[in-house]
Amino acid sequence: MKIWFYRFTAVHFCLTALTGMILYFRPHSGSEGWYSEQTKEWLVGLHNGELWSDLLLGNGLLSGLAIGLVLSITLILFSVRSLRGRQRKGPEQGNG
Repeated sequence: MKIWFYRFTAVHFCLTALTGMILYFRPHSGSEGWYSEQTKEWLVGLHNGELWSDLLLGNGLLSGLAIGLVLSITLILFSVRSLRGRQRKGPEQGNG
């Protein structure tokens, strides 16, 4: 697989992690947070992929499809590469 896919996935995971950390300081019902309710909605959409799927697919509700595809393809490729690497090294060499 091309390296661009891994870079895209890494950026996606970093963005998800960063927005997740920022969302810890979101305003809850009846209390103030570090930012407005509108900013919170934007961060939630960015965090769970609704903004990306709205831009790419034209429907924010299809975010599960896009995120699921990215995650499943990445995990399958990682698993296949890991298994192929172990077969080439042989079981006696192991991880160190």
